[in-house]
Amino acid sequence: MGYRVVAFTARDGEGRPIYHTNVMMAVGTSAAVVCLEAVIDRAERHNLFSSLHATGHEVIDISLAQVCEMAGNVLEVMDGSRNLPVLCMSSRAFASLTPKQVTTMKQHWAGIHHAPIPTLEAIGGGSVRCTMAELFLCGA
Repeated sequence: MGYRVVAFTARDGEGRPIYHTNVMMAVGTSAAVVCLEAVIDRAERHNLFSSLHATGHEVIDISLAQVCEMAGNVLEVMDGSRNLPVLCMSSRAFASLTPKQVTTMKQHWAGIHHAPIPTLEAIGGGSVRCTMAELFLCGA
């Protein structure tokens, strides 16, 4: 498939390691939502950005504050009726986005779908991406 490892260490606003990449990054078909600020090492940050850019992804950079609002815990899925990619996230994540980020997202996704899930986010520690399973159909 041509994948290669792009290793980096990400930290939250208090300097603690981020426990799972899907908290601060989501890679879609043509864009990636990523918190570059979380990658402290400049060389690793540059390598991450360059790797995404080299594979044709527009980087939509989110802040550490937006990571705390679950804006990195998003997932691209296909709209079955239109066969177009859409982006799913929580309403909390959506509310944290800037108008520019939303405009850029709308250039890559046919829709941005969000739902309020405050109980899961407050107690479970996850967000929308954690509630969805990805299915990859071979030959589809």
